[in-house]
Amino acid sequence: MLLKRVIGPGIVTAYLAATFALTHVNLSGTLLDHTNYPTEFQIVDKIYHFVAYMTLTFLVLFFLTDPVKGKSKRVRADSARQLAIWCCFLVLYSIFDEVSQPWFGRRLEALDLLANVVGISFAQGFFVFTEATGFRHKLWNMK
Repeated sequence: MLLKRVIGPGIVTAYLAATFALTHVNLSGTLLDHTNYPTEFQIVDKIYHFVAYMTLTFLVLFFLTDPVKGKSKRVRADSARQLAIWCCFLVLYSIFDEVSQPWFGRRLEALDLLANVVGISFAQGFFVFTEATGFRHKLWNMK
């Protein structure tokens, strides 16, 4: 219970802050400046975005939504509503994250935004699958 109610939101907040800070650091002229890399190395940046937002989505959905209890349609509807609200929030955060980067000397890249949204969608799909199969509920009830 402590993990779900206290530690979980702290982990999500720290991850959000770290992700925001790292995506707004100006890397121009450093070894980490990927804008001058060959195309095949720039793909690594898109993989980073995919993994970062997939991880963020897993953390948010795992810690900040309640697993389905029982077979009530009402509870399932509430769970689906929570899922939709959190995923919309994450997509809006992703858009804000990309749009605000030019103010910090970085470039707005549509492919970064696409990788973010694909990562969010992948995590959401996996989350829905685990909830539909009951795996998530079993995970929370393990002793």
